[in-house]
Amino acid sequence: MSAKVTKLSSKIVQIVNIPNSNYYSAWLLCDDGSLWVKANTASPIFDRVHPPHEPPTQSADLAEALEVLRRLWTYTEPTSEVSEEAYKDAHDFLEKHGA
Repeated sequence: MSAKVTKLSSKIVQIVNIPNSNYYSAWLLCDDGSLWVKANTASPIFDRVHPPHEPPTQSADLAEALEVLRRLWTYTEPTSEVSEEAYKDAHDFLEKHGA
């Protein structure tokens, strides 16, 4: 997980100096959520402590929604013209996503 770079790929939003350290001079929090420490050297060398935040995937939510839709389609019957159309749309959607 650790990475050493000389240039950060995201804007620095917060810097906290580290006093009296032989190894690092500051903590750097970047706009993308990554956390870095700057090496206590003349040249800019940054060590990544935490990777950038990744947006949560919604695949689990989609799988759950598909399962609910599959159950509704399997265990219910349409009772009107509107529900017949919705029933057909549900079937087409389930077919499209392989559920």
